[in-house]
Amino acid sequence: MNIPVDSPGGPIRMLANRYQILQVLGSGGFGNTFLAEDTQMPSHRRCVIKQLKPVENDPQVYQLVCERFEREAVILEKLGSENDQIPHLYAYFNEGGRFYLVQELIVGKTLTEVVRQQGALAEQSVWQILINLLRVLEFIHQKQIVHRDIKPDNVILRQEDGKPVLIDFGAVKEVLGTVFDSQRNSQQSIIVGTPGFMSSEQMEGRPTYGSDLYSLGFTAIYLLTEKSPQEFATDPQTGRVAWEMYAPTVRSSLVEVLNRAISIHVQQRFSSAWEMRQSLEAMETLVNSPADTLRQNSFSSPPINGVGPPIQPRVPSHLSPLMSPAPQAYWNSQPLLQDPPSHSMGDWKKAILIGSIMAGVVLIALFLWSQFISKEEQPSSSSPTVSVSTDPEPITESPLSTRDSPEPDLGSSSTPTDTVSPEPIVDPVEDQRVPAVINDPDGYTNIRADRGTESPIVTIVNENEIFYTIPQEDAEWWPVWTSNGEFGYMYYNRIQLRN
Repeated sequence: MNIPVDSPGGPIRMLANRYQILQVLGSGGFGNTFLAEDTQMPSHRRCVIKQLKPVENDPQVYQLVCERFEREAVILEKLGSENDQIPHLYAYFNEGGRFYLVQELIVGKTLTEVVRQQGALAEQSVWQILINLLRVLEFIHQKQIVHRDIKPDNVILRQEDGKPVLIDFGAVKEVLGTVFDSQRNSQQSIIVGTPGFMSSEQMEGRPTYGSDLYSLGFTAIYLLTEKSPQEFATDPQTGRVAWEMYAPTVRSSLVEVLNRAISIHVQQRFSSAWEMRQSLEAMETLVNSPADTLRQNSFSSPPINGVGPPIQPRVPSHLSPLMSPAPQAYWNSQPLLQDPPSHSMGDWKKAILIGSIMAGVVLIALFLWSQFISKEEQPSSSSPTVSVSTDPEPITESPLSTRDSPEPDLGSSSTPTDTVSPEPIVDPVEDQRVPAVINDPDGYTNIRADRGTESPIVTIVNENEIFYTIPQEDAEWWPVWTSNGEFGYMYYNRIQLRN
């Protein structure tokens, strides 16, 4: 067992008189990561211990660092207890000038290890991982927390259920990378994050929620291309990263989502993890999910000393040692790594057949309806010709007025229907009818279907328009005929006979 000398008393073998160190999982600038056994638990539960050391060695500010470390530990405990894709925090303590986090051991592989073993992942698998991690980001952003270090090494696909677990929150490292001035005001001296996966605003020490989306976008691109962000060419004018050529089969809809997530300007990215997830879920459902293959082939870490369950892989020395594990009580009880619905070819054929039958029925119905309508319209179109049989000889005095009706609800002069064109009561003998024009200051007068103002209007006669009537000595309503053959009644004082 290769235990580093990290204390004045020699190699660390037991921490807090409770945790037995079994193996070093990683080492880096912030400290070390150990696999350990909790000797005070009946099951001797295995856990991950992160040993962290502050950059500030001044004893006068040590208490300030302790207080901030404790606050961040409380936050990690709350996150892990409410979301099963964030590691449970079992304990925290400080010993020998070092700070320690005791976290749940996650059995599985990081996304980096998965890609190294399998190569670039299928679009379906990447889509699922994005959806699942965005739900986790929605949760932590609602708690007003920015992860600060999302990358393939900090996402473990848990062997138990295939869920991606988000580890190694950067807030604790940021506390330990803080120095204090003479007035004990904190000044951040170390930028937390990983070059390439870190946005410009985060490199300036101003991480936002959009910074996590930026890192997640490049994590997804790594899964699709097997390439880190530094390997892609960048447009010097726009800052756009040219990565699509390395994943030519990825659909344009997913490319657009990822390009927006990695936009150099935070204002051009998605406003929230929820918005980005909605854009992904709006994409067409992917078919032939390889999730089962991913679960079967991704986890094969060797047991420790030939016994016990497989553990998370050793973190390379140049990476951050803080490989934290994940919890088991997610706020949404439904499993997150579930396959989107797929459809067999048989279902598609049935849908096409049913659609074709329905379309045929609709076309036949439309054809029959058009034939019915055309038959209904034929009598009305010929009715003027039938009623003209009683018209007098053509009048050559002046052309008829073609002005539109001044009453919009009545329409222009039109062919009377059966209900508004009763047969004349008087005998329409041609030599009995005399020409007339209206005598109305309004410039028009209504011809009604029967005697009385409550009778329906047949048509309207305009000023100077010639029509024909038979004067009635004992009646107030006289029969009238228009030059188009329309028949009705008009009030006598609106009629002016022509000599």
